[in-house]
Order: sequence, then C-alpha cells, then structure tokens
Amino acid sequence: MVVSLKLSRRWLVIPPIVVGVAILAIAVANGKPLNREPLAELARPLRVAAATPRELAPVVVGYGTAQPTSVWTAVTEVSGRLVDVHPKLDAGERVRQGELLLRIDPTDYQLRVDQLEAELTQANAMLRETEQRLENEKALLEIEEESLRLTESELARMQKLASRAAASASDLDLERRSRLTQLRQVQSIRNTIAVLPVQIDNQRAAIKLTQSKLDEAKRNLERTRIIAPFEGRLAEVTLEPGQVVATGERLFELHADDAMEIEAQFPLDKVRELFTSRNNFSSESGQAVLTQHHWEPLRVMVRARDGNTAVEWVGKVTRVRERLDEVTRTLGVVVEVSNRGEGGQPSAVPDLLKGTFCEVELIGEPRRESIVIPRVALAGKNVYIVDDENRLSRRPVNVDFIAHEEVRIESGIEPGERVVITDPTPAVEGMLVDPIVESPGGAGQRVATTVNR
Repeated sequence: MVVSLKLSRRWLVIPPIVVGVAILAIAVANGKPLNREPLAELARPLRVAAATPRELAPVVVGYGTAQPTSVWTAVTEVSGRLVDVHPKLDAGERVRQGELLLRIDPTDYQLRVDQLEAELTQANAMLRETEQRLENEKALLEIEEESLRLTESELARMQKLASRAAASASDLDLERRSRLTQLRQVQSIRNTIAVLPVQIDNQRAAIKLTQSKLDEAKRNLERTRIIAPFEGRLAEVTLEPGQVVATGERLFELHADDAMEIEAQFPLDKVRELFTSRNNFSSESGQAVLTQHHWEPLRVMVRARDGNTAVEWVGKVTRVRERLDEVTRTLGVVVEVSNRGEGGQPSAVPDLLKGTFCEVELIGEPRRESIVIPRVALAGKNVYIVDDENRLSRRPVNVDFIAHEEVRIESGIEPGERVVITDPTPAVEGMLVDPIVESPGGAGQRVATTVNR
C-alpha cells in the first residue's frame, strides 16, 4: 500500500507541466514579432582646433640669478683708527655717488705730507743756489780769462824787453810766475763749472724723489677718506666707529642697483631657432659669426615668480659668454634690466634685487605666416586630423619651432583642417570622432553626434 501511494504522487507533477507548455505555445503562436534596432557606430568625443596661418615669433626660455652690474668692495689702503663713519653705513642702506662713507685718522699722514713739503722746499732752494753759483762761476771765468790774456800780453812784452837787455831776468821770471798763477785760477774756475752741473743733476733727482714721496704721502692722505664711487646699496658691512683697521682690510660692499644683469643658460638648439640665418650659428662654439648686432633685434622679458604672482621687466642682451657650459652644454647669455624709468627716475615696477631667480625669455622677430597649432596637438612628429567625414587620421608634419604652447608648422597641414588637441589614445585611424571645436575662449562646442550604418 505504501509503494502504490508514492507512485501516485509522482504522477501528480506531470499535469501542471503539460498545462504550462500548452499556454506558452499558444502565446508564441499568437504574439507579435520583436522590434530590432539597427547597429550604430559610436563616435568618440575629441577636442579639435582649426589650423590657421598666422605670424609667430620664436621664443626660448632660460633661467639665471640676478646680480648687480657693478660691485665695489671697500678695502683699506692705509691703516689707522676710524674717526668719521657715515650715519647710515649699514647693510641695505642706499648712498649717493660722492658721499663720504668713512674716514681714517689723517693726523700722521698730514704730518708726513708737511714734512715732505718742507724737504721739497729746501731741496728746491739748494738747487736754485747751485744754479746761481754756476752762473756766477761762468761770469767769474770770463773775468779771469780776460786777466789771463792781459798777463800773457805782459809776459810777451817782457820777453821782448829781455831780448834787448831792457829787462832783467828776475822781472821776466816774476811775470811768468804771475801768468802761471792766473792760469791756475782760470783752471780752478773751469773745474768748478764742470762739477756744478753734476751737482745740479743730483739735486734735481733728489727733488724728483722727494716729490714722488710727497705725491705718495698725499695719496695716502686721500686714501684716509673712502667715498662712494657710484649710487647704490650697501652690503656686508663689517666695521664699527673707532675701530682700528689694517691695510688691505675688507670693510663693506656697495652694489649698483640702477641695473641688474642675469646670466641665463639656454639650450643651444633652441637659441639657434631665434635667428633666421641659422647657418651662421655654430654648434661648436655657440656663437660663430654672430655678433652683437645679431642679438640686438631680440626682445627680452625677465620674469620673477612668487607663488601665483609674477613681476616682469624689459631687458636687453649685453653680451654672450665665450664658451658653452661644460656640464649642461648650454649657452650663457647675459641680459641687463634697468631699475630706473625714463630720465633716471625710479620705475613703477619693483626693483629687481640681487639673488632673485629669474626666468629670461628671448623673443625673436616674427616669422612669415604659417600654420600654427597648439603644442598639445603634437604627438612626436605627427598630428591627428579629423577629416570632413569626422574620421581620425594621423599626419606627419615638419615642425619649424615651438614657442611656449604653440607650434609653427612648415608643412604637413593645410589651412582650415581640424587638428585634435585631446590625447586620442588609443588612436585608431579611421575611427569615428565626435569633434568638439575649441573656441578662442577655451570652451568647446559639440558639432556632430553618432552616425548609423
């Protein structure tokens, strides 16, 4: 009885299944067919910009630190005690040209000048005395020579008389002795006249020596006063009033702040792009036949950044370093920035200070019109173009130069073509694009949707 009951329960499941299958068959037979949507190719949204021809100036950016155009170090040339110090002789203070900054006690140096002036006066007096003596001796020589001629004439007359026995031999000897005495007197004067010019030369040499010592003493006296050679700002002051300083001691520095110069380093290949005649630019020396007049047309902008703010100055190229940097192989270009406005008046722009890290921008002359595209559109030596059917294609281009965020293209793109400025990775040539045209203000506008097959 139990077995037959279990078999009957299994058969109870079959009728519901049969009923369900029958209902499904009826529903399928009486139902409407399903609607099918056609397959569609999805377009990928990409930002694009129209390639337009226009002028573009080459730009190269380098970096350097501002330094004063002139730095003067005050070093003592004489020793002594500081007796007079400028009231504002402190680091950071400004002084004018010609101001007395400090004075060393001049007493000993003044005494030395007075002593040498007295010695020089005495030496000049002795020289004049010797020169006068020489003139006197020359006049005396003329007198004595005239007296000698008279003596010789008298001797000749006496000899005639003695030959006729009209004069004694003793008178003749006396006359001869008189002639010899006069001759010796003349010779003595001649000897004196011969020696006096040597004495005069010695005295003149002594005067020159004394004069040079006096000039040196006056220079030392002048060196006790340290005067500002130009207008500027004091730095590194290391002295106190009353301090005794030694010769050669370094006291302070004065920096000319009317102008600053920055030696900025630039990649050689980028500098070459600034010049239209690039054949004149040698990769060996970095200068070759380029002279100062080649650099003068360049515009120079110097920029100092502090967080989100930046201050700009207009500069000029003053010189180019004689060799490349041995480590970076970059070219050093020195530019100058004036801290003065028109007429030498203070500028409205803050002064460029020593030690400021600067960005130096060299701007060449604008080149003729050519295709200019955003730098982000450049993928190596290629760009991606969206054609009239909104299909993506890769195009090789010939790049002239890159200026900031723009690229000047020599060939490879036609005016009006749409250049992709969004990274299209993964980029599949021929894929459908939903171009979003970049407006001048930076916003994009979607101009196409999906295309059905």
